[in-house]
Amino acid sequence: MITIDASFWESVGVDSSDGNANGNQKDFYNSMVVNGVAVNNQKDFFENSTVNSIVYYNQFDWYRAIGTFYSEPIYDQYSFYQNVTFDGVNAVGNQKDFFEFILGIRYFTTLDGTADYYNVPQIAFSGDFEIEFNYSATSPLGAILGHSTNIDFIYFVDVNTVRFDINSIITDFTLSTPMDDGKLRNYKFVRISGNIECFQDGVSCGVLANGGDFEFDDIGRWTSVYSTGVISDVKITDGTDLIRYYKLDEDLSATSTIIDSGSDGSNGTAVSITSSELFTLVGNDWEGSELAVNGDFATDLSGWTIANNDATHRVTWNSGAARFESDTTAPILEFISDTPMNIGFRYIAKAKATYTSGALYMGDFGIVTELIEGDNEFIYNPTTVKFEFFRKTTNVDVLIDNVSCKRILEAP
Repeated sequence: MITIDASFWESVGVDSSDGNANGNQKDFYNSMVVNGVAVNNQKDFFENSTVNSIVYYNQFDWYRAIGTFYSEPIYDQYSFYQNVTFDGVNAVGNQKDFFEFILGIRYFTTLDGTADYYNVPQIAFSGDFEIEFNYSATSPLGAILGHSTNIDFIYFVDVNTVRFDINSIITDFTLSTPMDDGKLRNYKFVRISGNIECFQDGVSCGVLANGGDFEFDDIGRWTSVYSTGVISDVKITDGTDLIRYYKLDEDLSATSTIIDSGSDGSNGTAVSITSSELFTLVGNDWEGSELAVNGDFATDLSGWTIANNDATHRVTWNSGAARFESDTTAPILEFISDTPMNIGFRYIAKAKATYTSGALYMGDFGIVTELIEGDNEFIYNPTTVKFEFFRKTTNVDVLIDNVSCKRILEAP
């Protein structure tokens, strides 16, 4: 199979993409620059794409050239997707997954810790296995894998400990890094000859003996213990083959089915989950949708609430920016977004400041950063549901612009 990476795009002459994240064919072609030429449609794309330095002017010849170049049975668009892989094993299979991968967009679902989980056909191990998943949470207690009727489970006991329980044989691993920072961390459990080794972000957390039969049929729940946060990319290997792979990237507002891309093809069901959030890959981090309403202040201050405005404490619209003015009189002026944050999530906040005098903070009173001249950016876990700008010093006069606040699933 063809693995989509930099060498693939080099082979077809694609130089760069502008990161367009709409996830459809039209926007994909509109965002591409191929051999220095901006393409606007499929015709332009093929006429400017080379395979092994040769230009092919139509789709049929281009796909056949890709197949020859990569020694794959590719004759048309369908056979192309059947022979494209992102993980080196599983075929993409369709246009939707292909475009969403190369544009760096996907859905993540945040489990509520009380009722949300995924039910899957039961899987049982008596010998070697490898279990891998990504997890992001600030709550220290959370079940990752569990069984609906027996006591087998993997769950986080506290911020420093993950527990593997097989038939009441408890194996506790001390994590190399506390798990409650909200980052999207990778965990892997590898059992060989009855010994389990735990890895957090590729760092071994030790090897302990536990050789019993392990069974599970739930992801994000063990009996009455539920997970709070995001679980994704659950991979189950039987010692040799990837038998289950639940990416958990479905939009669960539109479906309750979770797809198994492993060799079993054993799809599961999302239980009590009715919404998911679309994220875009920016560098190594996943960023959610824009939460700041009217962050560019293009025509007015709509979408924002201003507290304690008076003659000397005020925020006014000023030619595409918000002008914050405050003298020495109490109370401090608050400039508050109407869009609520969620305590326990992680956010990336941005703003541009142009100072005449004084200094401002941005944050939520509990966690703040000083707004410096020019572009500002910081990542934080809010302690209240509001994102604010408020006075650090007296005699403040500053223009605020380009405000952005997005939920983030940050890489370690």
